[in-house]
Amino acid sequence: MAGIKIVPINLFAQHDIRSKFEAVVLEMDREELNAYWIEQHYHGIRPPITQKSSKSLKAFLDGVEGSIGYLPKAQMDGTLRVLYEF
Repeated sequence: MAGIKIVPINLFAQHDIRSKFEAVVLEMDREELNAYWIEQHYHGIRPPITQKSSKSLKAFLDGVEGSIGYLPKAQMDGTLRVLYEF
């Protein structure tokens, strides 16, 4: 994977899995994340691409080399590599 650009992907803000990811993995609430991305914006860093559904996120992960995201366990079908479970 050396030399491959990482492309982070998010689910839409109101998705339950995204809320769980932010709380458990990032250990941040929505207000903290919004403040973080406002600060990053001033440094020229963009937030992750957002997908409208876990199905579209899975399709993106399947089709874009270097993409990384999170999905409900039920959608894992062996085509993606699991890096962390929460």
